[in-house]
Amino acid sequence: MAAYCTQDVGLIQSLMNKIPSGELQLILKGKWPAEIYVDDLVEPRAAVVWDLGRSFYCAGDHHQTSFLQSVGSMILNHCFEMMKGSHKLDFTLRYDDPAWEEAIQEQLCPDRRLAVLLRRYYTIDAQKHAGVEGACPEGFSIEQVTAELYHSLQEDQRELLTTMFNDHHISCEQWLQGEGFGYCALNEGGDVVSACLTDFIDGTCCELGIETAEAYRRKGLATAVAYASVSHGLECGIQLIGWNCWDENEGSYRTVERIGGVLRRRYPVMTGWFNAFDHHLVQAYRDWNDEQYSHAARQYDEALIRYCSQNDDDDKDDELEYSYLLKTIPIGWLFFNAARAHARIGETQKGCAYLNEAIRIGWITWEKALEDEAFQGWQQNPRILAQRQA
Repeated sequence: MAAYCTQDVGLIQSLMNKIPSGELQLILKGKWPAEIYVDDLVEPRAAVVWDLGRSFYCAGDHHQTSFLQSVGSMILNHCFEMMKGSHKLDFTLRYDDPAWEEAIQEQLCPDRRLAVLLRRYYTIDAQKHAGVEGACPEGFSIEQVTAELYHSLQEDQRELLTTMFNDHHISCEQWLQGEGFGYCALNEGGDVVSACLTDFIDGTCCELGIETAEAYRRKGLATAVAYASVSHGLECGIQLIGWNCWDENEGSYRTVERIGGVLRRRYPVMTGWFNAFDHHLVQAYRDWNDEQYSHAARQYDEALIRYCSQNDDDDKDDELEYSYLLKTIPIGWLFFNAARAHARIGETQKGCAYLNEAIRIGWITWEKALEDEAFQGWQQNPRILAQRQA
């Protein structure tokens, strides 16, 4: 069964309305660009929507295997390709029924193992908000984000704003020229170090997103900019202010709770990274933290086999060329972590090979590496010591 692309949002209204999402509602109203895939152009039983950014929505009959396989091919060869070199690193898939999870993994994204994580959705209670304060910490100023402010800052000073714009919108200019609003915190040097901005506005409804530079967290800045943004929205007649965040992001949900947020629901999503190399590394990190060492080892294998297989400039691997993590994490650290994962599951030969490579690169010494608890017992193992000398 083929997958048909359509712009007729009316075809999918009844299917997609089961997914509570402000952005999806904008798509269904024709106010947000998207690609819509259906299994039938007259009476679709299943549909997948891509917002041209970080979100996919799946609804209807998840048993439409051939349709989902066709869409999966489009996601891999079209959607993921479009995201190469973009500022958007990861993606989420939302669905109307948990039964979709198996179909998404096996049909839509069979090339990478996705994580199922929880998100939280809050709305602002205006009365609760009126009873709190959002004072600006000493040494900082709270400013409304406008095109004038943005363009008055140096590129490095406004980097946090640029990242937020590109992460949630088609471009910076789309946000600056639209109806969006928000506030940011500037340090004494004029750098934007925290910001709370609208992800979208739909009439009297909006959703907010927030980001604070790591070095400036736990200083009250997030609360200050969030308070200012919520106050502005309420003063402008916004009646429903929403806030989505990861269930594990305590900093975000504590912030919204402090300024009058009320938890409305927790919901699962499936998530991954557009770049295949980066995806394996992120999933390996999650698996390691969950003590799923066998899974972590396999993810590191997938990533490092790819890395070690790169040849000369005539045979470039796009996934490596466009990798974000390869530009930010030392490769020696990745080999070392792969060695730790294999050591945890008793695969000493592979572990030694990875550790020797980390040592050859100069990331760590053999003596220092063996201080890690993952390599407990290696110092007295003659077979391992022999591989060290190989």
